[in-house]
Amino acid sequence: MINDKNISSEQIASALKQAKNQIKVEQKAWVKSQAAEREIQSALQTPPPEARSVLSYKAEFPDPEKTLLGDRWLCVGQGALAVGPTGIGKSTSSMQQDICWSIGREAFGIKPRKPLRILVIQAENDSGDLHEMVKGIMLGMGLSEEEERLCGQNLFIACEQERTGLGFIHGVLRPLIEKHLPEIVRIDPLMAFAGCDLTQSAEAAKFLRHGINPILKKFNCAGILVHHTPKNNNRDTSQYRASDWAYAGAGSADIINWARAMLVIDPCKDDGKFCFIAAKRGSRVGWKNDSGDVLIKRWFKHSSGSICWVEADSESPRAVHTEDNLYDLMPFGVCMPKDAFIETAKAVAGIPKSRANSLLSKLLFNGRLVEDKLPRSGTNPQKVIRRPETAPLPNAIVDKTPKKQTKLVRRKAIVVDVTARDSEEASSYIELIEDKAV
Repeated sequence: MINDKNISSEQIASALKQAKNQIKVEQKAWVKSQAAEREIQSALQTPPPEARSVLSYKAEFPDPEKTLLGDRWLCVGQGALAVGPTGIGKSTSSMQQDICWSIGREAFGIKPRKPLRILVIQAENDSGDLHEMVKGIMLGMGLSEEEERLCGQNLFIACEQERTGLGFIHGVLRPLIEKHLPEIVRIDPLMAFAGCDLTQSAEAAKFLRHGINPILKKFNCAGILVHHTPKNNNRDTSQYRASDWAYAGAGSADIINWARAMLVIDPCKDDGKFCFIAAKRGSRVGWKNDSGDVLIKRWFKHSSGSICWVEADSESPRAVHTEDNLYDLMPFGVCMPKDAFIETAKAVAGIPKSRANSLLSKLLFNGRLVEDKLPRSGTNPQKVIRRPETAPLPNAIVDKTPKKQTKLVRRKAIVVDVTARDSEEASSYIELIEDKAV
């Protein structure tokens, strides 16, 4: 009991609140330390992996029985990602793969080593959807009665829409694998079952590395996880390489790092085709042209006769839009609002907006085009584009910043600095380049 009359009730309440907050902080720290201790004790129960001589791997040839798909594209104990935006038919393509692989048939150019036993755990399609997919694919692929019987013996589908995280791992995935002993288990989609924030590497690792990996290893099977792309952000993918496509999936980079193999579906523009990209281990997926050259891209489309996918003609080469293409669209003696110029590029030359903006930045940087600003009452100035020889509009604010020289000086200085033998040499070269460029 506090009898000091100089202490107000507000001070007492504040002190009690601080004490309670401190107790909560200490409780959280204690809980965290206990969790860390349990994790350490659990880790100590499992012996560390054996460290082998590098020469033992040289002498040990790959076991062909462990290959499931392609030329060791996907093997026993490994995981793969099938990535694509929503609404394009990922579930149908997945079902077509599973039906074909279960009878030993190639699907989307990917060959199984033999008829594979496959388990599908999915959350998005009801029995009506599954009926339409299975019936349409079997009809479209022309399965015989014998192939249908083999598919029925090898392919099993489970629907789960409630359990996530550890509940899914131990209450759904493990029991079903123990019962059916598949060689491939497909989880469709990843986000429906992870039960965590997949943008966080630690959370993704708990589900994939701590949850799924031990089960794949214990039961000698591989996993294929169907995954979504992020929300559409109008990315310009015309210059993407396989390494860029590898990061097409939503969430943490550790999801992509976890996957041994990866297949991405990218919708083509306006022609109903879809580009399938073997973004990881593409040289092992088994795609080649008539000359025997390795391919990492193939094109497919939805069948017009049934619910299934069929191969499409190779995509016609995408137009390679250059700075000259955009530069030629700017008339002599004309000042054009930037937005109108970008729209003109799309309407006249078919240059996507993101690509046009990128090319315009280069043209402005190189000084081939000029950007002025026209003051407007109550809002930001309007950006106007013109050729350098075209006179600016009245009242236009002309940007006279020498962007090109400043940028070139900085780039050259960095290169010299990296390759110089010592700092004194680098400094002298940088001074020389700056004197020469300015």
